[in-house]
Formats: sequence, C-alpha cells, structure tokens
Amino acid sequence: MCPSLGELRLTGQPEPVVGLVGQQCVLSCRLQPAESVADKSVEWTRADLDPTYVLIYRQRRLEPKEVNPSFKERTELFEQGPEKGDMSLKLNYPKLSDTGTYTCKLVMDVSSQFSLEVPVGKLDFIGAVSEPQITLERSLDKLVFKCEVRNWYPKPEMEWRDSKEQIVPHEDISPVQDDEYFSIVSRITVEMWASDNYTCTVRQLGIRETRKTNFTVPGKSALVKFTMIIAESLSIALKGPMCRLHIFKSSCLIKISAKTVDSKDNVLPCSNTRHSRYEGSRANHSRFIFHIN
Repeated sequence: MCPSLGELRLTGQPEPVVGLVGQQCVLSCRLQPAESVADKSVEWTRADLDPTYVLIYRQRRLEPKEVNPSFKERTELFEQGPEKGDMSLKLNYPKLSDTGTYTCKLVMDVSSQFSLEVPVGKLDFIGAVSEPQITLERSLDKLVFKCEVRNWYPKPEMEWRDSKEQIVPHEDISPVQDDEYFSIVSRITVEMWASDNYTCTVRQLGIRETRKTNFTVPGKSALVKFTMIIAESLSIALKGPMCRLHIFKSSCLIKISAKTVDSKDNVLPCSNTRHSRYEGSRANHSRFIFHIN
C-alpha cells in the first residue's frame, strides 16, 4: 500500500555541516517513507543568492541553465539516489562563500503544485587546512626549526611538544592573511646535540581539524657525520700544486690530513708547509674549523 501524500515528509541532518575547502561535502535530504522520486522535480536553493537555485533536477536529469553561476558544475545528486528517495546534495570544491542555509524542495505533483520543502542543509562553516612543514632554518651552536602552514581558515593555533609531550617554548611570527586565508609560522630553538623528537601541531577547534608533523634531532654522532658528508670533498687551492684535504671522523672528533698532488694526481712531498687555520660555515649546517699542518 502506497503512503498518501499527507504521510510523506522530507528529512535532513540535525547538525550543521562543516565543510573543508576543496573537499566534497554532502547536505542530506531524504523522503520518508522512502520511495522513488526519479520522475519528480528536485530543487536546491539558497535564499541569499540571485538566482537562488543551487541545483535543479527534472525529468531524470540536471537542469544547469537556471543554476546560480557560482554553483554550475559543482553540484549533483548521488547516482541512483532519486530512485531510493535520496535527494542529498553533493557540493564539490566548496569555497568559503558557500557558507549558508540551503533548502531542499521536492515537487511531487506538477499539476497540483503539491510539494514538500524544508531547510534541511545548513552549511554552517567552510574551513581550509593544509599540512604543516618543518624546515631547518639555520644551524650555528643551536638548531632552529621552523614550522609553517599556509591557507588555513579560520586562523589556527600552533604548538610544539617534545617526545615527553611537554610544551616546547616557541616564537610565533605574525600570521599573514591573504584572501581570507591564514598562514602561520613558529620557531623553536634546541641544543645542537640534543637527541629528541619534536612535534608541531596545528589545530582549529571551530572546524574540528588537527594536523601534525614531527622532526627527530638525531644526536651528536649523527650530526657530525651529517656535517662531514658536506665537507668530505672540500679542497683548497694553494700556490702551485693542490693541497688536498682528507677528513676523517672518529667518535665526535674530526681529524684532517693533507697531501700535495700535481695535475695528474701524483702525490708530491708537502714541503715548506705552514700551520694554517680555516674556519667556515655552510647555510643550515654547523660551523666547522680545521687546521693544516
């Protein structure tokens, strides 16, 4: 036995939807008791728009001509959804401007204009997120790490924690707002030889989103090895032949030997040498000092 028109009703979702920029969101609208609406007309509208139509479905197909230009090719129904009484709206590539209250309307009988209408879809918030990135900004006698996120909305909070879940003091750089999106940067400074794991957490409670990334400081021996990889091919040009430096690592000590070679790489006596001292640095790496004897 089919239900009478008076027994039919539309239902939506009780809670507002929180959408994310670039990620599909769904506004629910269903006919109860469920029956096919494939041969009916479905209209989704938003009252503050002109034209107000977000989606129009008639005679088993979408009618894009009357849809608001900002929603064209961004809205659709689920495949086979109307056959099951499901008129939920799929909103693709949501934008910040999509926030608002949407109304679902089902025209059951065109001749009598009998329809069901209910403001079932409240897209309460559109947010934007991205993954945080950690970079080594510089390295002298300390290690300075920078955590950065771009294009968040609303403005997020950022914190650092160590492996014991203790909050690490950090320096916040003034947030940048561009086209309503926020970019946030913060820095922490740790000891050069400290071995620990540091986590940068970014969260926005309003859209219930959290993103994390971490970085491990490997400790003394690994950092020395890392520095030596950079310097292992270093050579200095002297007057005449080339005096080539060879760098060796033993524990945390660095030993350097020198030999003189000619243009054919033949070893020559390294005579008349004098004590020399070289001190230098590389961007993002620790300072190094060596002597030539």
